[in-house]
Amino acid sequence: TPLHDAVFYGKNENVVFELLRAGADVKARDDYGNTPLGDAVKMGYLPGVALLLDFGADPDLRGNGDRTPLFWAVYLGHIDIAVLLLAHGANADACRTGGWTLLHEAAGMIPEPYFSVLDAVASEEKIIEYKKRVAHNRSRMVPLLIEAGAPVDARDECGRTALYVAVDSSDDCVNDELVGALLAAGADKTIPALDGETPLQVVHHRNNQVAIKIVSEGVVAE
Repeated sequence: TPLHDAVFYGKNENVVFELLRAGADVKARDDYGNTPLGDAVKMGYLPGVALLLDFGADPDLRGNGDRTPLFWAVYLGHIDIAVLLLAHGANADACRTGGWTLLHEAAGMIPEPYFSVLDAVASEEKIIEYKKRVAHNRSRMVPLLIEAGAPVDARDECGRTALYVAVDSSDDCVNDELVGALLAAGADKTIPALDGETPLQVVHHRNNQVAIKIVSEGVVAE
């Protein structure tokens, strides 16, 4: 719809406002199941998100990937948007298919950047910088999500907690800051997944020395 295009491509608040004032449907879906709010969140378009919410967009309406707008904000590291969605009543206790919570989302793999976020031929340095920023913002979201009701030790259909997911990554992908944030929030490192392994056991198998120190001692290494 024109509203989808305005938030995804145009990023012009005046156009978005005029479309909304003229009665554009904030719940409309495109061919992929995306809502205008979901698209605005994906693009990190904070003013557009604010306008859509002011005009009654549902912060819990799911789009493609079975993600609510808050899931997209966490996935892409848009912390300011996550704060705004929570302030408008977004459900921090929501789950995706398979029991995947918002904290699992924060602990999961970081996606490649959209070409519209970075240059289409972004350098490796820019991509690394982008991923570091997303990882840092995800870590900052952990206490906000837990305060809003996200269960820290919820398990997915494989029995994995967010802490398990966070440490079950290759050595160069473990988000040490997020692991520390989960532990500071009281995450239990002894809860086993269905395979019988606990986060503490997993991190030793991965042999990531920084993560081992964090999980074993419960502190972030200097």
